[in-house]
Amino acid sequence: MKKILKVEPSFTQCGGQKGASTLEMTLIGIPIIFMLISIFEMSRGMWLYDTAAHAAREGTRFASVHGINCVNSTATGVTNDCGKTIHDVAAKIQDVAVGMDPSTTTLTFTAPSPGGTAITCTLTACAGITSTWPPANSNSVGTIIQIDISTPFNSALAMFWPGAAKVNFSTVNLGATSLDAVQF
Repeated sequence: MKKILKVEPSFTQCGGQKGASTLEMTLIGIPIIFMLISIFEMSRGMWLYDTAAHAAREGTRFASVHGINCVNSTATGVTNDCGKTIHDVAAKIQDVAVGMDPSTTTLTFTAPSPGGTAITCTLTACAGITSTWPPANSNSVGTIIQIDISTPFNSALAMFWPGAAKVNFSTVNLGATSLDAVQF
């Protein structure tokens, strides 16, 4: 008769391997967490830039259809007020500028010469400007108008910078520009 020797596995750890899984998790986990936060921050920055670009396009489009040949309708129920002010254009921009801080987002309205100088204001300060835009001598059909938007983006990645004494969120200004020709 053959005798079958049964060997059972041993799960005892050697003295030098205690805590190895904790060390491995630390060495792998920290970079993975940093990468996930970085992906989130980059996505948030791209979303804010796209929002600024969309707001600039909408503001320019809104202003371009309210030029010199815009017709005020006398039909019942139609409210087409052709003369638009910087306040009106800024309000349109603020409607689509979801997530942008109105007190730090800067708008620059530019119409070509002899239309006048560029007008720069924050979204909140633009509410008090009642001058017509595009200006009367720069609102003829085909005239190019431009709106620039600059908004700050505060990133949380600065807190991971090695050796940083005080955690300050870094700020990058994201800008967008839109040009369009006056349509009416």
